[in-house]
Amino acid sequence: MTQHQVAHATPLPPCRDGHPARHIHDYRRLEAGGGHFIECRCRNSGRYATFEEAQQDWHRRNGRRGPRQPMPAPDNIVQLDMLRAYGGMQR
Repeated sequence: MTQHQVAHATPLPPCRDGHPARHIHDYRRLEAGGGHFIECRCRNSGRYATFEEAQQDWHRRNGRRGPRQPMPAPDNIVQLDMLRAYGGMQR
């Protein structure tokens, strides 16, 4: 069989109608109709060489933003001692 469902640690976002999505990897060449795609019971993404491209297309077709990229932590944040910030413990 050339198509396999790929399991993910976090579930894929559903389509705009609420159907659960699944990631399918077709092991044929792209020219032969293979590649990565995401589908639900009412729609599917295009077929792409990478899962990330298929995921971007899935988000675009369903009117959603793509996954957020983690923001790097700024190096100029100073953690204050909370007891000092609030004037110490009240007794």
